[in-house]
Amino acid sequence: MAILSRVRGFWSSFSFVKNVKKMRSALMDYLRGEGVKCEVKDGAVLFNYEGEEFAASFVDGEECAGCLVTRSIEKEEYSSLPSTEKAFIVDAVNGRYEHYIKVCAYKNSVDVLSGFYFTSERMMLRLFVKHLEQMQECIDDVERLIGRRAAECCKPSNAQRRIGFYIPEETSEGEEAKISAKKG
Repeated sequence: MAILSRVRGFWSSFSFVKNVKKMRSALMDYLRGEGVKCEVKDGAVLFNYEGEEFAASFVDGEECAGCLVTRSIEKEEYSSLPSTEKAFIVDAVNGRYEHYIKVCAYKNSVDVLSGFYFTSERMMLRLFVKHLEQMQECIDDVERLIGRRAAECCKPSNAQRRIGFYIPEETSEGEEAKISAKKG
């Protein structure tokens, strides 16, 4: 069983940003008020938003606290892509969102992460809603790119040339000094 909160001094337990238990319960109260099913598991708030599973975990700090919202996307189309295509998808999405939302590529899944810091309950809830909306937009982009790249990779006429230098195997010593790269 995971320890859900650290023992704090008496006075600091009244502060919202120093009490992870209060942060979790405030988020869960908000989500339940919106009609979203949620539960606490292994210290994180798991919730289902628009048919997708998310997890929110909290970190307490001295003057502010942080929240990390994650979503893992596992698609069979994605796992069948070559690693260069997976890297392209992640790079394209990370560049578009300027790293406000991070997308991480793994062998069989893509993780979408968004984090923010806050100093009060009201600020936490406002930032949570804003980041969740941005994550949903990002997830849609990731899924669209996965579908597009999977369709392009499955085309039989997709014989692409690699970019780089072509060096002929048989060259004489005189030609070798003249030719450093040849377009093939």
